[in-house]
Amino acid sequence: MDKVKPIGANHPMPISNNDNLLIENESDIVMEPIINKTTTTTTFATRLTPELIMRAEMEVNEKDAWRLRDIEALREMIQGEPSLKCRQDDAFLLRFLRARRFDYDGAFRLICDYLTLKCRHQELFMPIEQLKCVFDDNTMTVLDDRSNQDETIFLLRLGQWSPRRFSFDQVIAAAIMSMEYVIRDEVTQINGIICVIDMAGFGWSQLRKFGPSQAKKIVHIMDKCLPIRIKTIYVINESTLADIGFAIMRPFTSEELHDKIIFLGSNYSQILHQNISSEILPNQFNGRCGSMNSDSWYKKLCLFDKEMKHNFFAYGFIDDNNMIIDLRGDRCTSANICRSNNHSNSGNYIATGADMKTIFRKSQTCNGYLFDYYNTTTSID
Repeated sequence: MDKVKPIGANHPMPISNNDNLLIENESDIVMEPIINKTTTTTTFATRLTPELIMRAEMEVNEKDAWRLRDIEALREMIQGEPSLKCRQDDAFLLRFLRARRFDYDGAFRLICDYLTLKCRHQELFMPIEQLKCVFDDNTMTVLDDRSNQDETIFLLRLGQWSPRRFSFDQVIAAAIMSMEYVIRDEVTQINGIICVIDMAGFGWSQLRKFGPSQAKKIVHIMDKCLPIRIKTIYVINESTLADIGFAIMRPFTSEELHDKIIFLGSNYSQILHQNISSEILPNQFNGRCGSMNSDSWYKKLCLFDKEMKHNFFAYGFIDDNNMIIDLRGDRCTSANICRSNNHSNSGNYIATGADMKTIFRKSQTCNGYLFDYYNTTTSID
């Protein structure tokens, strides 16, 4: 099939009425199409505004005249991979096309990485009850209201992470689940996500539990494995120790993602509130919406848990017996499954991306790792 794609779009993505989809206030958001689970047919019921239709054209390269053809092209690529068992309904495939601006190959690679995520990181797929402690400490939430440009707002308070109460893997697992929840909304698919990370309170207890392996994991998952579009990452109240944490992440961060990170320090209100109204932000972000409370967000995720687990565990790469292949660690069982590079069993963490000169080696400092910078391009400033 011809893979030449147009620039632009003028057709919206409709509402979803999935049987497993449980969500409060459905009338307030625009969800995915109605799906017949036994087929790949879709009933469209559009609710997008003309402004959002135009934005889809500019931001995700979506065009009405080409959209169904693009979906079918991606579906044919999936069907041409016998070892890949994957959802093929329009709603699911559109998430990945939009995340990669309707680039077929990019969307297909994203699907492959998405489906192998549970195999490479089984520790991140835990019962929802094990994530309650993350939300009890008000570590993260997604606001009901959107930014001034209608982006979805994800708030993360890393200083609230107490390693004695819960692990960093639990923080990652909660973030993955939150992203999976919001990406069902087509407004979020088109407009993207703004992340605000509050580093107030981030100290040695957190830094000691955050090494290169954790940094590589979170960057790879958020940048390569989930069908999300992060527009901007604001970092506020960062300290010297927080700067070290971001320096650990830098070798694994692509230039595109690195350019989206904006450090605002402690005097952040003027810039942050230009993009996100103080009326919708909690007090912890110098807002006027009361204290941050993650209880309601956790309850929404509890209702979503079954659907998310089905998305990950019912699909993936299969063997000759039609069984989902179960990877352990970094062991690669086939070329199709292993799409990451630089596997290493030597105990060293090899940097990828922009700076190949940054080397991490075992040490007794900084969570067991000593990091040396041999090139000034690794600066996070």
